[in-house]
Amino acid sequence: MEINKYWKKLVSKLFNKTISDNELEELNSWYDDIKLDELQHSQIDREKRKIAAWTSIKQNTASIPERREPKAQLISLSSIVKIAASFLVAALIGLQFWQNEAPTPVPVEMITISNKIGQVSSFTLPDSSKIWLSSGSSFTYPEKFGATREVALKGEAFFDVHLNPNKPFLIKSGNLSTQVLGTSFNISAYPEENMEVAVFSGKVAVKEAFEEGKTIYLTKNQMTTWKTNSGFGQTQTFEPSEMAKWRQGILTFKNAKMDEVIQQLSKWYDIQFKLNKKPGNCLYTGEFKNTSLENALNIIQYALKINYSINEKEVLIEVPNCHGQ
Repeated sequence: MEINKYWKKLVSKLFNKTISDNELEELNSWYDDIKLDELQHSQIDREKRKIAAWTSIKQNTASIPERREPKAQLISLSSIVKIAASFLVAALIGLQFWQNEAPTPVPVEMITISNKIGQVSSFTLPDSSKIWLSSGSSFTYPEKFGATREVALKGEAFFDVHLNPNKPFLIKSGNLSTQVLGTSFNISAYPEENMEVAVFSGKVAVKEAFEEGKTIYLTKNQMTTWKTNSGFGQTQTFEPSEMAKWRQGILTFKNAKMDEVIQQLSKWYDIQFKLNKKPGNCLYTGEFKNTSLENALNIIQYALKINYSINEKEVLIEVPNCHGQ
């Protein structure tokens, strides 16, 4: 309810006992027109306000000095009942007179960190949580956390979340939301790819970000994959030493299909890949650490007997006779 400044002034004069009889009559008449039902206070709140109002009335009207003062500052005894009613209504209205003039809360500034292809970065959040952000990924978080710690991820990141039982840590990534209190884990949520959550310590809850979405719980050394067309896969275990090596600039492959190899390489090298045909059962196991694209392709060529050619923005891979390891 928006209160005119004139009425606010009269209320202030009422509580300061400087209101005149005419102003008091005018204020009471205005109060009569107010529909208290529109204030939407609960019955309990109203009772509390009544008690506070009568306490204030006793303090302000119990003893009225018998002295002569200018007329504008006099409050006649016949007006005490009206004053009491005015105090009561003012208490029921509460702080709405002044709340409308309260300064508008300043929106919390959101910070976004984006990595280029081939770039890895690490940073610390306002709550002391540590984040490693992978190649071609972006991460958004507030300059200051409120009741919860909510962030957004597009791509891949490793989290070492500072423990705070009173403030859950929530990561929104595509169609999944992951909630933790304090733990370490890796999330891969690149657009148009299967999402993956792997827990290194502690416990996390992973929920589908839509109504009636399924929730699963993961503990240490457990991981899950989520697909758009089928949802969560079976929970699996993993070897921590083989996961999230990208933080050190290492790409790791273990019995990876050629499609998966190309998918990973495209995240680290700013170039498109094409296969001349389906690679069949071609599997690759190996690691690359801070190496050039050409060197990586030469290693794969030696292992799988493939041929390749590099243009400006495209790598064409020929797999006429693909042999698995």
